[in-house]
Amino acid sequence: MKLRPYKVALALLAIIMSSYIAVTLPFSLQGIPFTAQSLIVFICAAFLAPTEFTFAIVTYLLLGVIGAPVFAEGTSG
Repeated sequence: MKLRPYKVALALLAIIMSSYIAVTLPFSLQGIPFTAQSLIVFICAAFLAPTEFTFAIVTYLLLGVIGAPVFAEGTSG
């Protein structure tokens, strides 16, 4: 299977952008944010080949580890 970088880049962008859209639940005591990130991860898993999806997720995690603000509400690793 051939790796399509444009599909991986779009999936990575969708995962990162969905982490910036956060809703704080009013009944939670500590103000835990709820993001659409889990939903986007499952959608990307459904539409990408396993190697493309793995590459997108590993790239996302590496971006967070090096300090890019890609996690929930723009926080870094």
